[in-house]
Amino acid sequence: MKICLEIHRYAPELNRVGFIRNGEVVAWRRSPGITTIREYRQAHAPVKPMIHAHVSSRYTGELDWLNRVMAGTVSHRSEAIAFARKRREQLVPDVAATVTIKTQLVYL
Repeated sequence: MKICLEIHRYAPELNRVGFIRNGEVVAWRRSPGITTIREYRQAHAPVKPMIHAHVSSRYTGELDWLNRVMAGTVSHRSEAIAFARKRREQLVPDVAATVTIKTQLVYL
């Protein structure tokens, strides 16, 4: 998601921040006094970024109804890896199954 600014030089109380997705502005937010994107990010950034993890287990063939996707936040990537190892141990033995991890750094 990208950020754009609508700046009024002589009326800074009318400044707005727009959020762009797929080339279109999807939302506007009033931000009086903000003149740069850097100022907006510093004013609205979280104290600490979070890691969002998706752990999915996939079976092939007739056992595809056992496919699971679990998602949540972790404090470190090693937590996601440990959870995936635990999930891999719980899989049905002697069946082709995979466990994948996708992580993303999120600023909320």
